[in-house]
Amino acid sequence: MTDPLLLTGKRRIEICSTGIDEALQGLGADPLAGLSWAGLRVPAWVPYDPQHRMLFALASYTVPDGGLARLVGIRQGWTMGVAQIIAREKYRVVEQWVDDPFFKLTDGNISWHLRYEPQRQPQVGAGFGVIQPPMQNFAFDSSDTPALLYWDAAFAPGSAYYIQLADYTPPNAGQPRGTPLCGDLGTFYDLKTKWRDAHAWHNVDAPLIGPGKITLYASVQQSDPVARPALTAPGIANFYSQGLSAEEQFLLNFPTAIIWRVAGALAIELISDGGGK
Repeated sequence: MTDPLLLTGKRRIEICSTGIDEALQGLGADPLAGLSWAGLRVPAWVPYDPQHRMLFALASYTVPDGGLARLVGIRQGWTMGVAQIIAREKYRVVEQWVDDPFFKLTDGNISWHLRYEPQRQPQVGAGFGVIQPPMQNFAFDSSDTPALLYWDAAFAPGSAYYIQLADYTPPNAGQPRGTPLCGDLGTFYDLKTKWRDAHAWHNVDAPLIGPGKITLYASVQQSDPVARPALTAPGIANFYSQGLSAEEQFLLNFPTAIIWRVAGALAIELISDGGGK
């Protein structure tokens, strides 16, 4: 029986970042007792120079030799968060989704990079590198699936997840590989669309010719809440509702919050897989 999707001439898929979330231990996220949630958790480790920013591969799509596709949209997002200790070995995570496209922390920020590699590069991935056995969503040099990329790293003894990062060196001095896919999307700093915005499915129009791979990266400079200058809000009635963003209000209520999660997605229109489809 012919797949009815093949008769339309166009098929669309969305590739989203998902990753390990340590807060799901003992609970699970699905009927299979998985520990993944939307986006990738960002370790609390603070880079000590610009070349040691954390480099995340959020979403990736490979076009085969002779294949043809089109990138029709991207989504981005990030949260601030803090873990409140309730009792011994129990804690409550509070997260704030960032909606202001221009918001950044005074000592932390995120840059976004949509890159294209014309030829399919040999995949190295999580099975290599100094961290053995490999950790989920933590890959050496490169990855086709959502991961924090590294060349060198260290963890405290007994660490089960990459979130307990103690030292880190990114691949390629922290610079994402490939060339800008289109326009100014090679490196940009704002949220182009809201995560829940339906326009994310048609905010880009870029052809993809195989063999090659596109990847949406995020480069993260984590914030240090101990050294970060605190905001002192003036004691004016209704100041919050009239002059302070939801993000700044969250930091007033939770001054130790850091960059907690980063997420990305690619909307791809499939035209041909190189075999006539």
